[in-house]
Amino acid sequence: MNKIILVLSIGLIGFNVFATEPSEPPVVEAPAEDNWVSLAETIVVHLETASTLYAENNGKEAKREIIKAYFGVFEDQKMEAAMRMELGAKYTYKVERRFGALRKAIKKNISIEEFNQQKQELITIMREDAIKLDEAKIPREVFKVNE
Repeated sequence: MNKIILVLSIGLIGFNVFATEPSEPPVVEAPAEDNWVSLAETIVVHLETASTLYAENNGKEAKREIIKAYFGVFEDQKMEAAMRMELGAKYTYKVERRFGALRKAIKKNISIEEFNQQKQELITIMREDAIKLDEAKIPREVFKVNE
């Protein structure tokens, strides 16, 4: 009798393991996509792509990526405006000039090492400034224009 109960118990335990529905995965909170850090990372992607293209001797496309980073993200998504407000116009102007300097560097055909150094400095600035904007709780939607 004890053996029968033991066998049935083991069978039921085994059946429960396979018959129960899989447990729900733990809820992981997604990072806030509407912040300055995520926007800075979008700029970084364009700058890294520009570097890859430049290393492949495709300066024209590399310039386009820098233009996308500046006009399509930094300016269009209002990071420039937020920086002007929080970090000052003079400082922001110097940051803006770094985008232009990268485009000029391509035109001058500087070495990929020099290009990457300038690119990395701009990436560091973008990341640090984005953190400052997020810490200051500057909401991105403040700069959205009603259409």
